[in-house]
Amino acid sequence: MIEESTKPENFIRIPLVERTAFYVALMEKMGTEHRNYKLQSEWLDEYRKPVGDIIDSVDNKDVRNLIMKGNYEDAAKSVIDILNEKKVKVAA
Repeated sequence: MIEESTKPENFIRIPLVERTAFYVALMEKMGTEHRNYKLQSEWLDEYRKPVGDIIDSVDNKDVRNLIMKGNYEDAAKSVIDILNEKKVKVAA
C-alpha cells in the first residue's frame, strides 16, 4: 500500500538520484565519511528530517535549483547556513 504524503503543499520531494548525490556532498562538507556505513547511518538518523524539510520546501528555490543543476557543493553550503540559522547543531 502506498502511503499518502503528510507534507504540506509547499513541499515537493527532490528526486532520489539528485537527493542521494546531494546527501553525499553534504556529508563530506560536514566532515562525515560517507563511505563508512555506520557513520552514514548515524548522519541520516540525525539530519534526514531537517535537511529533507529544507530541500523539499519550495520556499527554498535557490537550494532546490542548485541541487537539480548538480551544483551540490554550493547547495551544501546553503543548507549548512540554513541549518545554522535554525540552530540545528552542524558537525565539522
